[in-house]
Amino acid sequence: FHTQKRLNEFNIHRLIACSFLVASKFSSDCFFNNKAFAKIAGVSLSELNALEKQFYFTGLGCQLYIDEQKYIRYETDVSNRMGGC
Repeated sequence: FHTQKRLNEFNIHRLIACSFLVASKFSSDCFFNNKAFAKIAGVSLSELNALEKQFYFTGLGCQLYIDEQKYIRYETDVSNRMGGC
């Protein structure tokens, strides 16, 4: 997830919500809509829509399936941005 902002305990929920949203759309024909995800995440619908677009096009490069090595790199990157949490 490419961002100019540093991930921290105050904004990580946006990344997690967007990750769950995109993953649920990818893996199932039956999923909650963006409005429901926005409400659960405590963000506006317009913000979640913008985050989803950025996550999909910039963060994932339009590739929803990633191999295990790339997953490990992403996981390490997020952990490093969070200070090793």
